[in-house]
Amino acid sequence: MTNFIYRKIIWLINIVIVHSKNLCYNLLNLKGRGGEMEENLKKALSEMLVLALLHERDYYALELAPAIEERSNGAIAITFPYSILYRMIEQEYVQELPKQIAPDGRRRQYFGITETGRDYFRQIWATYQSFIAGVNQLVSNVLETEGGGVTK
Repeated sequence: MTNFIYRKIIWLINIVIVHSKNLCYNLLNLKGRGGEMEENLKKALSEMLVLALLHERDYYALELAPAIEERSNGAIAITFPYSILYRMIEQEYVQELPKQIAPDGRRRQYFGITETGRDYFRQIWATYQSFIAGVNQLVSNVLETEGGGVTK
């Protein structure tokens, strides 16, 4: 794995450690009072979500936010995808494509995933799956030991 992926994993682990007291509560209430936890999770996962969409087809920037919100059934909302896109362009995961006419008739700057981006997406998806499985295992064991209660 690259240093970048290791930094992302360490960052995710730190989020879990810092917020371990309220982890279950916050994960169950991401749209509610999860506040800081929700923002940290969004930052950590936003690249993966954008790459997942670009895996299917090319998008223009302002299409991404509504697509993420719709496809996540409203659980995840990002407001400004440009910073994510430009960061991933620098890392060569995403590329700007020639401007095209969008369905609304306007000329739009489209973005597409590169082969490097496809490889990175597969890596972070596998890492995410492994990480979530570990979190689920740990929290399930804790809840079974405590009798199933979640404290705030």
